[in-house]
Amino acid sequence: MRVNGKYGNSQQKRWRDFAIMDMEDGMIPEIFERERVQWYLGFLEEYNERGGFFSRGDSERILERHVMESAMFVSRVLDYVPVSRETTVLDAGSGPGLPGFLFACLPSPPGLTLNDSSRRRLSILAAALGQSNGADLESKGSGTSRFSSPSGSSRNPGFSPGADGVPKSHQGSSAHQSRAQDQDKEQKELAEPSKSGQGLNEPSVTSLPPFPGIQFSYQRLEEMKGRFHLIVSRALIPFPSVLRLIAHLQKPEDVYAGFFSPLEVFQYQHVIDDCGYRLEKSEAISTPSGAERQILFFRKEKTVRQGKPFAWKFIRGEMSQWQKS
Repeated sequence: MRVNGKYGNSQQKRWRDFAIMDMEDGMIPEIFERERVQWYLGFLEEYNERGGFFSRGDSERILERHVMESAMFVSRVLDYVPVSRETTVLDAGSGPGLPGFLFACLPSPPGLTLNDSSRRRLSILAAALGQSNGADLESKGSGTSRFSSPSGSSRNPGFSPGADGVPKSHQGSSAHQSRAQDQDKEQKELAEPSKSGQGLNEPSVTSLPPFPGIQFSYQRLEEMKGRFHLIVSRALIPFPSVLRLIAHLQKPEDVYAGFFSPLEVFQYQHVIDDCGYRLEKSEAISTPSGAERQILFFRKEKTVRQGKPFAWKFIRGEMSQWQKS
């Protein structure tokens, strides 16, 4: 992995620390392609301030607090759920790509979709991938960008390409067309130099390894269509609201895996049942940063509401009630 001289001493030290932890302590599981994880860590370090990825307190521990935690989570998910190139995976509320981008760091990655309706942070990752790899970053009114494999086709069998090459499952509602009007403007802003004098046209992290078949979605979850065999998320979307948002995107036997701080999940049993899920496993882990986390594995048992999504107005009202209680 070659990194040019724009990194300071603290950055170079973090890269050395990464190599030591990776090789000696096994903090990054061996199932991941090391070069890909290194590229992603470099991306998060470089664009953190500009993209507002993490809080100031987390800026000096991106490796331990975010990359390693996500790698541990994805590793545990792979121990529980068979994942192959034919598997469709959705990272809901991905932000700058966590934890879902770690699936793209596998030797044989699944058909991966990263979703975040706020768009700002995730679009920086999409632009960095597209420009660094010399690929075209498509901007569509559907609110979806696709970073394709060299053949130009996506491996994700959960989507059917439309005439313009955009998955039909993401083609457009009027709401997304209006939201996407700002997309070109934002992409231009991303390409402009930042206060440090560097834009995405001049990435400091070079030697980008291939990341084929990643799709980027900026739709609201409750407005998405399609099917995902596996959906993952971190605590950015609170539990159990995340089940309301994704219930229509899965069919019986599909799995949702959530990564949370410890919580009393059974107090929300009525929501779990209402969304057609069953809690199959709860796994407590200690992270490299010393935090306690809980991985929840839910199996989809039945289709509810004829596969129609829950209305956002209903979900928002329910969330307000939980916050007051």
